[in-house]
Amino acid sequence: MMMLLACLALLQEPSSVEALIRRLDSEGVEERERAASELIKRGGAILPELEKAEAASGNAEVKGRLRDVIRDILVTPEVRGLIEKVTSGVWTWYGAPERPALRDEMKLGIGRELLAVSARKDSYERLVGKRGPGDLPDWKNAEEGIAALKKEGAAWCLASGLYHSHYLVQLKCAEALADLKDLRVAPALLDVASALAVPVEGSKSATVHGFRQNGIARALDRLLGTSAAWPEGQNSEALRKALVVWREAYGRAVKPKSP
Repeated sequence: MMMLLACLALLQEPSSVEALIRRLDSEGVEERERAASELIKRGGAILPELEKAEAASGNAEVKGRLRDVIRDILVTPEVRGLIEKVTSGVWTWYGAPERPALRDEMKLGIGRELLAVSARKDSYERLVGKRGPGDLPDWKNAEEGIAALKKEGAAWCLASGLYHSHYLVQLKCAEALADLKDLRVAPALLDVASALAVPVEGSKSATVHGFRQNGIARALDRLLGTSAAWPEGQNSEALRKALVVWREAYGRAVKPKSP
């Protein structure tokens, strides 16, 4: 009787992470989905094991399922909601250009940064900004959030600020990213620069558009060690030419060094 109870107890014990990962290769769809759901429930504590297994797997389907599990652990509904709040609204009040799409690596990076330090969520929420008169963002609140994220080295959270609806938040985040010198966020800055490389007419609109173009250009120069930015003002042609310089510089910076 005692042996039977012991066997039943073993059967009821939660599967190990290794066993659940093996079940992701099961022929049964329901079995795979149950394994994935259980892994997601275990949360951030098992991320190192999942990432090690994903890197080592030679099975493309299992590798993809592991990536999906990792994504769901990092980009929870709460994190997704915060990202949407920070990056929602009209990207520019004067019309074109449209906001570029956020890269998946940025969403994963934000999830990782928020998971690593729970208090960082408060700093990130400040980028959303409490609304003031006329439904405008509370700039002081957002500025304090940017300063806190910079101090914490939260480059991915700051990079999402490039997609904020307020151009001052965009420029302050770009400046903070240039200070951090984190090359991982260069593609986001390049995406934004590429979107901004269009001319805008109208005195006030053109002035603000010039601030945005030049601010992003100076941030990329500082991050990549180039000198492609122009003195000031709107200059779409100069921005398009500078993009070639920055992309080449980025390619050199991330190219694996020869042994």
